[in-house]
Amino acid sequence: MHFFLREKSGWYLIIEDDGQGFTGDPFSDPSRYELRMMRERAEEMGWKFKIERFNGRTRIEIGKESHS
Repeated sequence: MHFFLREKSGWYLIIEDDGQGFTGDPFSDPSRYELRMMRERAEEMGWKFKIERFNGRTRIEIGKESHS
């Protein structure tokens, strides 16, 4: 897990693992309610949310841009 804070541009968090992961659209599977909940909460707070699978790893990025 990585957390980055940039004083003038905001922050973002990266969570990455080599677990089972997903194929296709992870939000289309009704059993993946945790991912939908994370995405919805991030959107409600005005945060960015991104999930992707690459090189056998799952990567979730959550962040907020600063508006200073």
